[in-house]
Amino acid sequence: MNQLPVNLADDAIEHLFQAGDSAEFPGQLDIKTFIDKVVAASKYTPLSSALLAPKTKQGPKPSPTAGASAQFESWEIEKKYKTKLQALQQQIEESKKETQAVEKQAKHWQELANKQEREKNLLQAQMVNFNSKPPRAQSLESNTQAQIEEIQSLRDKLFHAGEQQRDLERTISVELKAEIQK
Repeated sequence: MNQLPVNLADDAIEHLFQAGDSAEFPGQLDIKTFIDKVVAASKYTPLSSALLAPKTKQGPKPSPTAGASAQFESWEIEKKYKTKLQALQQQIEESKKETQAVEKQAKHWQELANKQEREKNLLQAQMVNFNSKPPRAQSLESNTQAQIEEIQSLRDKLFHAGEQQRDLERTISVELKAEIQK
């Protein structure tokens, strides 16, 4: 307090401390409340020296000058901007770190997706290779299939010929019986 550009007596300092006393922590100074009251007090016009004179025989208290209060206000504003700037810089750094973490995670998932795509293609190729047969086996299978189809065709013809034979035998037997009965 003694470093302020305003000269204050001990009773004035005591008054300021009482004005900025913290409600949550008795005996502690609430800096924000104190600064708000100092700023508000600096905006008022100073009282005349007769009103400021203490009741004791001390001399009149010097009033704060306009330059000192302006310096205090500019210092206070500068301090606020610096703290806001530091907070914003911290937020930017945190955002950069979060972005890097997300990019790293996205890269990891992309690599995993690429790896699984390669495995899928490999498994499909193996499946095709497993189901495919060498040319000799394909030729043998094709010949076997052709022989099976030919045998089936011959069976169908044989069955059809057998049906025709039975029909002829019935016709002959019916005609023979008709001739015999005549």
